[in-house]
Amino acid sequence: MNANNHIEDICRKVPFFTPLYNARVRHYVIREHIINVYNQFERYFSNNFDESKKDWFRLFLLLHDIGKSVAFKKGNRENQIMDTIILIEQYKTELDLSGEKVGLYNALLKAGNLGKYMESKISLDDAYNTIMEQSNIVKLPPKQFLYLSSVYYQCDVASYTKDAGGIPFLEHLFEYQNGEKV
Repeated sequence: MNANNHIEDICRKVPFFTPLYNARVRHYVIREHIINVYNQFERYFSNNFDESKKDWFRLFLLLHDIGKSVAFKKGNRENQIMDTIILIEQYKTELDLSGEKVGLYNALLKAGNLGKYMESKISLDDAYNTIMEQSNIVKLPPKQFLYLSSVYYQCDVASYTKDAGGIPFLEHLFEYQNGEKV
């Protein structure tokens, strides 16, 4: 099943999400961005995941920005993580998510500060402390949690590159070999 089919399935389960996926926030439609994120995972990372972990991580990627347009409409894009968490928790039954998976999604979203570190907006100590705190909350070894956070960050930021189909303004963050990010 491709990303668009997954999104359609999610919207059948949670019709409230349809306008959220179709919302435009600044220069892109949420659905298009999420499809690009999903495709980066499939292209560069899915082979490194156990079969049992691919589906829940795919769903996480498909939901990671579901609250972005809600926060944008409220005038505070900084709240997008909390608005996403609220929506995931509100519709966890319809999405067939266990409490454990909701907790992991929440932790990954809250630990999504790798980008802030890469942009020099927070210190390495702050990024480290957040990773440690969230990995402890979900009872995952820090190395495993950091890997999941790193894959999430790389897929998200890579969606803003030409080979992902996005608006190519973050090309400078990547190195390419034979047309593939390395």
